[in-house]
Amino acid sequence: MILCSTLLHLVTDEFRIHYFVLLTIYFSLFFLMMAGPPNKHTANDNTSGIITLCELYTSLTEEEKKKVAIVFFDNEENGLLGSRAFKKEHKNTIAKQLLINFDCVSDGDHILFAQTKGARKKWNIEPFFPCSNFKHPMFEKAEQVFYPSDQKGFPNSIAVAALNHNKFLGYYMSRIHTPRDTVFDEENIRYLCSGFHAFIASFCGVISNA
Repeated sequence: MILCSTLLHLVTDEFRIHYFVLLTIYFSLFFLMMAGPPNKHTANDNTSGIITLCELYTSLTEEEKKKVAIVFFDNEENGLLGSRAFKKEHKNTIAKQLLINFDCVSDGDHILFAQTKGARKKWNIEPFFPCSNFKHPMFEKAEQVFYPSDQKGFPNSIAVAALNHNKFLGYYMSRIHTPRDTVFDEENIRYLCSGFHAFIASFCGVISNA
């Protein structure tokens, strides 16, 4: 966008033209990202979340499976349509349950657990996810973290995501919605499945993916 602005200055100094052209470029790129050709590379967003759910479910005993509900939401990027419909349909039930949203969990060694106030008060997941030499859990308040995914709007929810870290950028997520979304760290999946399997053995909840 900076390059486009510089090139426009070489052609004209008219602000309205600059504004219109840049706005057109922005919304064109946004449209391509949201409604353009399907991205064939989706290792992190969100094949990783689906695989985590499948692996976790197959590891559960029959008794443990009775404690959870597995939900696959669709149309997250079109306005959380799937999760909104689910919440509307099960409003009374979901108000008393915990929803865990696995979204983009395979690219990054810093594992984010963004917990709502309700989730923090009723369900303590920290003992199940110790820090290791390779994986670093981050237990954050959802109210202080910007992570717009399917857990939004659920009073008792935990958003789970993998992040990278750079001393200049801080914590970040990259490569999603691009041909470079090919990173699939199986250790992340094992780490999450192991922790949440132990968690499920002690608590009841609803587990989902975006």
